[in-house]
Amino acid sequence: MRKKLLIIGVALVILATTFVYGCGKGVETYNKFGFSFDYPADMEVKEEGFPRFSEEANEEAGVLYLTKPELFISISWVTLESADLSLLLEGQKAYLWGVRTTSDKFYLGGARYSEQHMGHTRIEQRFVTVGDYGTYGNRLNILGTWWCDKSKKVFEIDSGAKWKNATFIMYGDGTIAAEFPDYNHDPSYKAYKELLGSLHCH
Repeated sequence: MRKKLLIIGVALVILATTFVYGCGKGVETYNKFGFSFDYPADMEVKEEGFPRFSEEANEEAGVLYLTKPELFISISWVTLESADLSLLLEGQKAYLWGVRTTSDKFYLGGARYSEQHMGHTRIEQRFVTVGDYGTYGNRLNILGTWWCDKSKKVFEIDSGAKWKNATFIMYGDGTIAAEFPDYNHDPSYKAYKELLGSLHCH
């Protein structure tokens, strides 16, 4: 009986490893530049330099892109000796301004909120982009920003997923807003939380 339970337990572990992220393709581990995380094995990975900091990704700064059909994740980092909440807020605003200028339309998803991550405050903001990145069309996004004291880096993670059943609301004054789905039905948030769950800075 014990042997049978052990075999079942091992099988469940294998299944859990194989079907993490709901893609059935297993996972890979990225471990460079002072941080590491797990990601779906069927995502393409591309490294680039961070504008005005470096031509190529390195320990000091860089941008990492993970893509597959209907899902896009970018991770950017810049090395700073310290970063308070106001600096993180300014950095996030600058990032969102850049996204806004490359989108046909842009909608924020309510107020920013904060959570604790690795002992530091992580600022998060949901948003929707319309028309940017071509094949993605309407896209749900969540952006998280924080500073890690171990690696002295500011991280920004932007997770975006195609919004198949996009819903927008028109108010009496003519303004339009995106009707964001519940977090449990937001594929961008699911991918974001799964990546965060395995991310470590060294």
